[in-house]
Amino acid sequence: RDALFLGIGRQHDHNRYMKSVKVIFDEDGLKTISPPEKDKDHIRENILELRKTLHRFAYQHKTVKKLEQHMIDILMLFNKHATVTGTNNRRMSIAEAALEVDLVAYPKLTDMLVETRLLEAEEEGLKEACQLYQKTFIQRKLMRNVLIWWLPPAEEVAQRLPTTQQFLREMWELYDQSGPSRPSKDFARDEVRCVDAKLHYGMKQVDPIKKIVFHDKQGQPRLFEDHDANPLRQKFFVLWSPPDELEQTDVPQRLSMAAMGVASTYTTEPETTPVSPLRRKSRSGDLEASPPPSTPKVRLRQKRQLQVESSYPVNTEIFERKPA
Repeated sequence: RDALFLGIGRQHDHNRYMKSVKVIFDEDGLKTISPPEKDKDHIRENILELRKTLHRFAYQHKTVKKLEQHMIDILMLFNKHATVTGTNNRRMSIAEAALEVDLVAYPKLTDMLVETRLLEAEEEGLKEACQLYQKTFIQRKLMRNVLIWWLPPAEEVAQRLPTTQQFLREMWELYDQSGPSRPSKDFARDEVRCVDAKLHYGMKQVDPIKKIVFHDKQGQPRLFEDHDANPLRQKFFVLWSPPDELEQTDVPQRLSMAAMGVASTYTTEPETTPVSPLRRKSRSGDLEASPPPSTPKVRLRQKRQLQVESSYPVNTEIFERKPA
């Protein structure tokens, strides 16, 4: 259904799959559902890759991530004043009804309950939440992209990849160390958020193909391992709703440059490679080996291209180091 409405071609035939599978014993003697080995590429391309595509195009799209953050803010404001009736006519906040799983109040927590009260805007206590809903969901004034960064595969970098909180800490350190000659206006730093998207086959870093027991034409179990598979790709979204007075200042560009500076530190890995000794010909035509070098030569592995996006054009002149 989702692939159809997103315009993504789907080639997987569930009926054909169910007709081709068998129940066989695996290496531990347990019964397992086994597809034929000829379907390995089909399962990879039309099931596993389709899942990643749907998450990239829809479920974890940058606009979805922004709307999720806005909805969190709206529900936090909504929860302060909105109540529902629970067991024994007890008035409960929506958070209490959800956490306590009240048998009367919990079924009332639907999208229609929240959306109707936000659109009607009849309650004075919900005024702030209603205004934020109108601005973000109705007028579509969403957060801006300070930076969108495709993280490199973990095996390609020497250091551990950062978490979202660690990325923000390093970004603020770089932001404070560098800046323009004139001071910038203050703003609430907790409004700058970093959220991640994990695109995988359903088992994070594990390739599901390794877990499937296939069978050959004789019905014997077979296992496969695809060394070219890329089961997990991670993406960071640094989002911010800048106040109107800061939109035309250098703050958004500085934030974008600081975030890009942190991301760039995770794109190279030092690699130590011994230098091959050169051979030269003697006058007699025989080859003579030159003495090996005393120390190996250290070189940097070729840089992976930094995959980033930003709503703000980056100007390197505003991100110079402050004089010591």
